[in-house]
Amino acid sequence: MCIRDSINAEYGTQSRRMELSQLATTLDRVVFPGGTLSTQEQAAIEPSLFLLQQGHRFKQVSFWGKIRAIERDYFICQGIVDENGKVAPFDTERATFKSTDGCVWTPLVSVDAAMAAKCEEINGYFTGDLSKIYGEAPEGDAEEGAAPADDVVTEEKRLAAFVQAVDAACAVAPTGAFVLDARHQVSRSSTYMGLETSAAGCGNWVHMRPPTQSDKVKIYEAKGLTQGTKFLDVVEQDAPLAGCWSTRYDAASGTVQLRQNVYPGFVAYAGVAPMTCFGYAYFGDGIRNNDLAFQLPQ
Repeated sequence: MCIRDSINAEYGTQSRRMELSQLATTLDRVVFPGGTLSTQEQAAIEPSLFLLQQGHRFKQVSFWGKIRAIERDYFICQGIVDENGKVAPFDTERATFKSTDGCVWTPLVSVDAAMAAKCEEINGYFTGDLSKIYGEAPEGDAEEGAAPADDVVTEEKRLAAFVQAVDAACAVAPTGAFVLDARHQVSRSSTYMGLETSAAGCGNWVHMRPPTQSDKVKIYEAKGLTQGTKFLDVVEQDAPLAGCWSTRYDAASGTVQLRQNVYPGFVAYAGVAPMTCFGYAYFGDGIRNNDLAFQLPQ
């Protein structure tokens, strides 16, 4: 996941059903502060993700989360392992899809850094109307009904920028869950056995993104045959660490949980050994907590 309830095309029918059922199991196990899916939403999303995976030939599709809006909510999912087994965002791009009913999924546009910066200036509720234009449309625009100009901020671009920002800041996995193999490709580690009950700190989590910390970049870009798990940015070096992340061990579910406080509603989890499950999801209103620095103890 994002809730990492993958739907693998290589499995048989029984295994596919088991993968689909993990969505409900995860939602029952992890308490998300921003809400969850209703029974009707789960019933719609589970089979539709399977159809999406089949139609686009992904090996793994993950439910990313739900963003509450005024008129109608947005559901987000991502294809994170392509048909060649390449894992996003390292060896392929994340393929992000949106839906307003949990049944029909369409690709979400991508935005460049300039548009993402413009979208970041808007930090309010989403309306539920993807075609909504923020700010005044430039004079001399095309006639009514035409697509807005590339530099115009629409709700869909805002939605895409928000998902990209959360992916960059929050997408995480437990340390050791992924390995840089001999082909210099990222893949799931066959030796990962789950976290220990004492491993509730931020030092046991890494970012799911190409590394930016200098020591990790050196390992990631090393030439020749390599195989290791210490090539991803560690969460404990985020700033300000004391405020942007909080961790807890949930004895009832047997999971260590990591919450992001800049993006309230984001929760990552990892099972305690011998459980090897892990993932994350976002359930919230799409608003960043820009006042976090003022909320921290002095």
